Amino acid sequence: MDFEIIKVFSNNVLLCKDKMKNTEIIAVGKGIGFKAKSGGTVLYSAIEKLYGALSEEDKKYFSDIADNTDSEILDIVEEALKIIDEELKEKLSIYFHLTMLSHLSFAIERSKYGTIIRNPFLEELRVLYPQEYAIAEKFIREVNKSLEFKLEIDEVGFITMHIHAAMRGVKVSETSEQLTLTYELVKVIENELGQKIDRESYDFIRLLTHLKFAVNRVKNNIKIENILLPEIKKKLKMYYKISQKVAEFAEKSYNIIFNEDEIGYITIHLAKIKSKDLDIF
Repeated sequence: MDFEIIKVFSNNVLLCKDKMKNTEIIAVGKGIGFKAKSGGTVLYSAIEKLYGALSEEDKKYFSDIADNTDSEILDIVEEALKIIDEELKEKLSIYFHLTMLSHLSFAIERSKYGTIIRNPFLEELRVLYPQEYAIAEKFIREVNKSLEFKLEIDEVGFITMHIHAAMRGVKVSETSEQLTLTYELVKVIENELGQKIDRESYDFIRLLTHLKFAVNRVKNNIKIENILLPEIKKKLKMYYKISQKVAEFAEKSYNIIFNEDEIGYITIHLAKIKSKDLDIF
């Protein structure tokens, strides 16, 4: 079986027509676009990845990106995207594919002019989404092999957010919102404790992970019981008051309402951060 070539985007990317299904597809494969021309054909066996049943909006979006991106850059990104498919053992949607192409093409263009957009959530992303972060690191290393102006580590963070959103079937903005909330809660805690928490410490990992799941529980109306709550209020009064301030901030700023049980668990984390060698209970 072969496909009719409609448009050549680069050495590795084609827009084709599947005559059997009367649909248009994006075909990706090493060298399939080399010396190819519109009206020609490409063998199915030469295609490594294809995206079918494209809407008119998808085709226009892809064409706009491809037409405004150097074909060499397009091939670099396409080649690196294989890493994500291989690591996840699945092919993510065309929407993820298009988003990544768009994001990377602009990021690479910015790097040429030394314009860097900092990602303030790198440590949070590394802790909260370790699988996605590791894949993003590998992805950026692969992209950078072929670039004169290398992408900064901040891009690892942005790619992590895109991968996480695609895996969970949510918008990147939702991932960003959760990260922002978690980041700001930690800042409130640090201000109240009067110390910066070591980002490499186990305390930071435990606190961040707990806050992530606590927020998710609130959003999904999942209740947990804290049988230690009376003891926590009695023995850890100072830290409980700080946790209440954290909860007040979450409610006021994000309408996230932590109940007393959740506040109690946050209190334990704060006490452990401040008193590492103290056997609290």
